[in-house]
Amino acid sequence: MKHARPRFLACLLALATIFGARGAQAALSLEQEVQAGRGFVNAFIEQYGESEEQGYRELAESVLQALARASGERPELQWRVVVLRHNPNNPVSCNAAAFPGGYIVTDDAFLRTIEQGAGGDAKRMEAMLAGVLAHEMAHIVRRDTDALVPVFFAGKASDAPKLLFTLKSREGAPKESATETRVKENECDRHGAFYLLRAGYRVDDMIDVFRHLADEEVDEVLFSSELDHARATERVGNLLEVQNQVTEDERLYDEAVNILRLGLDEEMLRVAERNLETVSVRFPKVLPVRHARAVLAHRRFLAKTPPERLELKPSFTFYRFRASRSLMMDDHLRQAIAEYEAILQDYESQGYRGLGPTVAGYALALLHAGNAEKALSWAKKAVELAPEEWNGYNVLGMASYRKGLKTEAAAHLRKAVALAVPEGPRALVERALLTPAMEESAVLRYIDSQPPVEFGPALFNLGVVLKAAGDKSGAAHAFQGYLATDSRSDWGRLARKHLDEMKIVHLPTAAPPVAGVTVGLSDVELRKKLGNPEGITSPRPGVQVWRYKSKGFSIFLDEENRVRAGVLYPPYAGQLGPGVTLGAKPEAVEKVWGQATATAAVSTRQAWAYPEHGLTFLMTGGKVSKVVWAPAPLPGGGTLSATIQVRVGDTAEEVEKALGTPDAGKGEEATGGVWVYDRRGVRVRFDRNAKAALVTITRPSDAQVGGIKLGDAAAAIRQRVGPGFVTTDVESAETYSFPNLGVAYVVRNAEVSLITLFQRES
Repeated sequence: MKHARPRFLACLLALATIFGARGAQAALSLEQEVQAGRGFVNAFIEQYGESEEQGYRELAESVLQALARASGERPELQWRVVVLRHNPNNPVSCNAAAFPGGYIVTDDAFLRTIEQGAGGDAKRMEAMLAGVLAHEMAHIVRRDTDALVPVFFAGKASDAPKLLFTLKSREGAPKESATETRVKENECDRHGAFYLLRAGYRVDDMIDVFRHLADEEVDEVLFSSELDHARATERVGNLLEVQNQVTEDERLYDEAVNILRLGLDEEMLRVAERNLETVSVRFPKVLPVRHARAVLAHRRFLAKTPPERLELKPSFTFYRFRASRSLMMDDHLRQAIAEYEAILQDYESQGYRGLGPTVAGYALALLHAGNAEKALSWAKKAVELAPEEWNGYNVLGMASYRKGLKTEAAAHLRKAVALAVPEGPRALVERALLTPAMEESAVLRYIDSQPPVEFGPALFNLGVVLKAAGDKSGAAHAFQGYLATDSRSDWGRLARKHLDEMKIVHLPTAAPPVAGVTVGLSDVELRKKLGNPEGITSPRPGVQVWRYKSKGFSIFLDEENRVRAGVLYPPYAGQLGPGVTLGAKPEAVEKVWGQATATAAVSTRQAWAYPEHGLTFLMTGGKVSKVVWAPAPLPGGGTLSATIQVRVGDTAEEVEKALGTPDAGKGEEATGGVWVYDRRGVRVRFDRNAKAALVTITRPSDAQVGGIKLGDAAAAIRQRVGPGFVTTDVESAETYSFPNLGVAYVVRNAEVSLITLFQRES
């Protein structure tokens, strides 16, 4: 069937010609852009009404938000998609269109068309809808929709029918040529494909949309001219050409960012530089790519500077620094500052909204360049832009310290730590847990809610500040907390040096074993050590609680039947640090473990949480009554078990013997090239000696490294491998890196999405 499309959208691109002909247009403010977009959308809603299909509305909104987060583009916008009630007179009937300010409009008939194309499969429908919305996002990001802003202000903004008529009545307006329009559409296809990949969808999902629309003969779709638009069948051909190229761009970007996260050597940094240059040719304005280029230059400067010289630990994701002897500002730092400033200049008219991570990175670069005054100003801007992000407060604390503001610096760093921890253990004390089953369920929910401990840099810097301020006890406990997150790196050694300089007697950094039981112990080993439990319950399918009431504790086992946590209660008599037992007063706890990272109090019940140490003390009547024990696994050495047969350091011959002939890259191994195994989901990057330097595992691989495979929950990493170094990038992806084991796991949307093997530290 043929869906006739009104000429409303045919004039949208032409409007740019009308208003452009009147002279160079002044740069639009963010307020103007959003006001215009909101005005158009409100006119549509007033005229046609929102769809009553709540499922469609919720699906469209959730998909758009996932794409917006993954793209990292236009973070200053509050992205919104509106699903209208179908009306054949609606200019966007059975279609989708982008509007200024992050607004996208479609209708329920169009979503039904997509649902039919998906054959009723909910996951496929979601993916196909993502293909549509990703393309529309690209028009907004590329600012194709800016042409509609003057139309809005020139029209009858207060009258919905007149406003829409103003658009529809411009049929005689000049239009862009077919070639210009198709170039724009192809570019939006390319950018949209990139956003799809970042959000975990496939380019095939966008292709499926066009194939179905071609079958349905809905050929004028996705913000384009009716007369000049490339028909859907042509778009399928274009996307098939783009697919391999964009997929490779996404892989090059991921590899580059992983090299930066992991703090690899200069040879690998050159690989990251080449990758980002390649991606930047096709995506020169994509924010995550530009941010990565800035951090690459910054990272090269930091790689030359030992921790002793830096004094304060940066916290913009990449923590593993290799010390050499260049201690002055160099070209890399200048380049980093220039890259940051180029991004900021592009977003100045929007007040840098949503750009907190980049502003914080810029402040950090200024600090390293010795400009503490300017760094302090930009650090304040970073926390203003992202008041919920701990990293900005860490940089603000660093800048304040450099300006001699020690009291303010300590306050900012404590704020950073507080923000990195969730609301805390309130659920454990907000009501009396009258039965063991209630208590076990509450403890399990609490353990599940704990985030990875990523605020180590703020703890380290707090130690430096408090030491300089003469607060020996506070500094000691801050360094103690830091060492619980990192005891092996140069920064860990520097933390111990600070403790030695203050002549601090050994302080515990991790929760001690319970009756010889450690996290990760199997159920078989647990039974051998403690005997049969006095009772077993299951607060959730797959999770068991073994109760040893006479010994004074219950042990939680995870889905793999390994020890995950425990609850200690009377008559348990073991120590949780020197002099800390059940029945101890709060002062005794604070003497050993310092000020709690998070606290909660209800009536006479209190909870003090120390997530970095894996302990939460529950107090009643001013004494410790119970303890939630959930330490991270002890860091191990050696190598992890892995089902993939390739290892870092293997020769090209050994790689080929294990994996076979690569799908691409054969012959490039001697020049630092990469072998690609698409069907296996494996990429092997070689060094100049033709030995494997980086092994990247992506979908569809089912390989396991350390018992972790793609798709596993983030919590499984901490349970099976350990805490690692946890960092978060501008796209909100978390990376758990283990330099001593030579492995890193990237987590997106709470699932492992990529595994990287690299040269482990000795």
